[in-house]
Amino acid sequence: MSGSFLLWKQDYKNYVYHALKNTTTGSTFFHSFTHLGTGAPYGTSVAPGPAKTNYELSADQTISCNYWASQGVTARKMFGENSKCKISDVKDGTSNTIMVCETTRTVANGEPPAWGMRGWVTTGGDVDPGINVWDIPTGWTRGDVGNLNSWGQVGSLHTGGAHFGMGDGAVRFFSENTDLTLLRRLGTISDGSVVEVP
Repeated sequence: MSGSFLLWKQDYKNYVYHALKNTTTGSTFFHSFTHLGTGAPYGTSVAPGPAKTNYELSADQTISCNYWASQGVTARKMFGENSKCKISDVKDGTSNTIMVCETTRTVANGEPPAWGMRGWVTTGGDVDPGINVWDIPTGWTRGDVGNLNSWGQVGSLHTGGAHFGMGDGAVRFFSENTDLTLLRRLGTISDGSVVEVP
């Protein structure tokens, strides 16, 4: 599984890059994502170890093999292991569907994302648990800001929320207080629900 998953992740990140790089919205999209922050911890780095990143493709937080293919059409995110999503599959509209999620480089359970490779439980960013769900270590009374509760979750060190790349190339900042039902609807490609993007 790890070899095929590595290829999936590399192929789809390359697909997203090449699909958007020559379009006006793609140019805006990548400019926005590469300029979210000018210093650490935002952006990517290559030392030490694999290239680290604060961005992940929108996918379900699961370790089940071929989960995307076995899901009902209305429950699918844009990406997932062995996904075959085409723009024409995004029935909810590309401006209403999350494609890329911002995340942090530290998680309490599992591994944070890495660009172009797969690590244990680095399956993508899932909005279903919410935004900025921080780990609360034993004995603490508040969350450890910057340390997400678990792998596959989304968040950022920006105050109050995180950035998301929509399927049309737009970059939006969603509050950590965004209604979970709305986030879940924005995360799926074809649930048929009409949503108003915050």
